[in-house]
Parts: sequence; C-alpha cells; structure tokens
Amino acid sequence: MISRFLQWSIIGSILVLVFGVWLVSKNATVLQQELNTKLESKFGFTSGIVSTQSGEQAMQAFSVSPEKDGILYEAGFREGDIVLSHTKHKFYRLLYEKKGNTEPIDILRGDGVASTDKNRLKTILLKIPN
Repeated sequence: MISRFLQWSIIGSILVLVFGVWLVSKNATVLQQELNTKLESKFGFTSGIVSTQSGEQAMQAFSVSPEKDGILYEAGFREGDIVLSHTKHKFYRLLYEKKGNTEPIDILRGDGVASTDKNRLKTILLKIPN
C-alpha cells in the first residue's frame, strides 16, 4: 500500500508535468504565429484557407495573396493562388529554412473560377533570399 504522502507527491508531479507541457505548447504556438507574421511581411503576402469541391469530395486548401512588388508576386504568385505542393506549415518552413535556394512550388492559379483546368496548374520557381 502506498502512503498518502507518496500518493499526493505523485499527483503533484503529474500536475506539474501537465502544466509544463501546456505552457510549452502555448509558447510554441505563439512563437510560430510570430514567425509566420514576420515571413508574411518579408515575402509580401497573406495566406488563408479556402474550401474547394473536387467531384463529390469537399477539400480545404492553402491559398496565398501576394502584395504587388513583394517577393512572392515577383516570383509569379497571384491573388488567391492555391498551393498544391506544400501544406501551410511546410510552406512557411520552406521560406524559413531554405534561404538562398530556389524551390519549385506547384500551384493552382486562383482566378476565381471554380475549375481544375490543367491550364491553371503552374510550377513557380521561388528564389528564397538570405
């Protein structure tokens, strides 16, 4: 049989551990949001999630809206382009980690037409500055 003191010590330790995990995950989320904001400012764009329909299947996709004369606009991105080759998280990670590289990004041109016409599929070569 475990003593009362030992039981309370175990419960207290578990609570401290749970609080620590919560605090770390909260701080990680805040840091990621701050980094994303800095990357959006540096590359000149905003992003969002759009809902699309492909046959019977509804999907959500990651879209970008570049600012004129921003790095993404100069590379060839346009308003509402849907990024196909990367999730939102992987796209931001690419911008942060691949400095100095040129990376291919597959997109579906977001011109407001609800179509998956193959002519709207593009690959943009994005030169990521240092």
